[in-house]
Amino acid sequence: SGRFLFAKKINKRLPIASVTKLMTAVVVLENLNLEQVFTVPAETINVDGNGADLYKGEQLRVADLIKIMLVKSSNDAALTLAAGAQKGGLNLIERMNEKAQSLGMYNTKFTDPAGLDDYDAFSTAADLVKLVSYAESYDLISRTLQEKSADASSANGGIKHHLINTNQLLGQIPEIIIGKTGFT
Repeated sequence: SGRFLFAKKINKRLPIASVTKLMTAVVVLENLNLEQVFTVPAETINVDGNGADLYKGEQLRVADLIKIMLVKSSNDAALTLAAGAQKGGLNLIERMNEKAQSLGMYNTKFTDPAGLDDYDAFSTAADLVKLVSYAESYDLISRTLQEKSADASSANGGIKHHLINTNQLLGQIPEIIIGKTGFT
């Protein structure tokens, strides 16, 4: 129903980390072709120092980059999407902030597509409810977020990625339908 059953400090601005990737997925779905192929640039690999998810020069379809980003919470995939969009003239961060405003997320600011910049990026619980409600209307997002594991491949099929969902609540709590977690 959209009615809050319990609320405490729902308008307090806090860092949002990997939940950022939900807005990245929304904006990508609304502005890019899922069959488009992006090449992974060197500067988008292992940006967090926790190991690379993708390979320099690897070519992936946008749909597979979304899957890798949402299931594995891959920063490499999120940054590759932003780099590919930028080459096509689309400023992903600018569009993410515009979309937030159009959804009434007035206490939200995105500064990167992965949620790595927790110093300047923020949102509130109330705003994130709006984002999740909107994002789940996209079948690709809701279906992907429900997968405990998934597989993705490079565009030529030469590189396979087996993905394990970071959301450890899936299958543990029956009422959890979708959600986005990461590592922080």
